[in-house]
Amino acid sequence: MRSTVCSAGRVAAGMVMAFTFASSCAGSRALASTSPGYSLVGIYVAPSGTIDVLPDGRLVALSGDSVLVQDALHASTYTSVGSIQAGFVGSFGASFFRVSPDGTRFVVGNGEFGTGAAIGLGTFGDLGGSPATLESLAVDNFDAHWAPSGLLYVAGAGALGAGVVEVTPGATFGSSTSRSIITNIGGPGGAASGGITVDGTHLYTANGFDFSPSDGSLTGDVHAFALSDIASAISPLDFEADGTHVARVLSGNDLAFDVLGNLVVAGGDFFGEQGFVSVLDASAVASTLGGGPFATSADGQQLNPNPGETFYNSRYNASTQEILIFSQGTVYRYAIPSPAGSFALVLGLIASRRRRRDPIGVETGAE
Repeated sequence: MRSTVCSAGRVAAGMVMAFTFASSCAGSRALASTSPGYSLVGIYVAPSGTIDVLPDGRLVALSGDSVLVQDALHASTYTSVGSIQAGFVGSFGASFFRVSPDGTRFVVGNGEFGTGAAIGLGTFGDLGGSPATLESLAVDNFDAHWAPSGLLYVAGAGALGAGVVEVTPGATFGSSTSRSIITNIGGPGGAASGGITVDGTHLYTANGFDFSPSDGSLTGDVHAFALSDIASAISPLDFEADGTHVARVLSGNDLAFDVLGNLVVAGGDFFGEQGFVSVLDASAVASTLGGGPFATSADGQQLNPNPGETFYNSRYNASTQEILIFSQGTVYRYAIPSPAGSFALVLGLIASRRRRRDPIGVETGAE
């Protein structure tokens, strides 16, 4: 739970105790007194393919060339709503499928590496009787985050190393543009990109696998960059030199913020941490941005719903305020327990509305 100084301080202190007790349920382990306190509340069958969450809380997936949508919230059945153009996605499958904040557009990473790497932008309105034609941009792709501002951030690695590209989706087909905004993830020895997200003031991305640690960052290192610095930069920022080292957790494969400002990190370092999803407490993340030491998995809660699993994927469901953890065809739903969760949710919403603004100062709301 976030450290809060307010007239409700005594109540908040009591909530921390409630969180710690609730998080002792099967499938989660609290590591700190400020643990976010998520608990397992349900499971259902996962769709096949690359998964995201629609604004209404249902899952959507790209399975082959087909787009599948969950029949109802928490349902275990899915229906195809159309398909994308055949041949766009490479033989290894899509690297990601991400939906715009308003639910009208989507982006696909084709999963290719090198000269064939590309992302494809499409609209849900074009899905249906015939495959949807995608607007293709040559972009290295591993993960992407569509910000409330409308900008799309794509992390990937290619011949020039790992970095981040900012995409401005166009209003008409063929008018989208892109620019490199972050380079040198992992230093000159090379690295793999990790997950990417924004919280309204900063962009966060990770070193997903570094085979030459002496060059700089290590696997699972998450660095933050002020969105205002990105917007004003003439040339790309350097991951190693310009970012703030926020955390070192797992492989930084999936990154997301919940409504309380806790940072959710998934993945697995096969030479280090693995076998859980980490929920880093918001106060620990805020401390690093203020000049404190980087956070680790001890600064929050570990979620391990399927003991024996080494590598988890996750998504945050903003509609239901749940962390969704994926393992071997099953979705595990984690939510902040009640009644403590209700109190914390109000505090988080107030704080997020005060804090989360885009680079030009327009309030965007919680991610």
